[in-house]
Amino acid sequence: MLINEASRLTNLTKKAIEYYIEQKLVFPNILDNGYRDFRENDVECLKKIYVFRKLGLSTEKSRQCLPIRQTTYCKRYRYKGN
Repeated sequence: MLINEASRLTNLTKKAIEYYIEQKLVFPNILDNGYRDFRENDVECLKKIYVFRKLGLSTEKSRQCLPIRQTTYCKRYRYKGN
């Protein structure tokens, strides 16, 4: 799904989602046309980040609360070449 739908499903702005991508909290696939393709686990991760931020956690503390498996999966399998 594209960022508009991810934004709608997570109650986050597109700008917030882009920030979380920059902070390496979420790793959507990049399509040939440059669009970001969010998978279901990306949306679930964004929902968790939304809750963490509402609870007052910093971005770094939010990262620590995310499952290690998820961030390892993203780095290893989605961005093999990077």
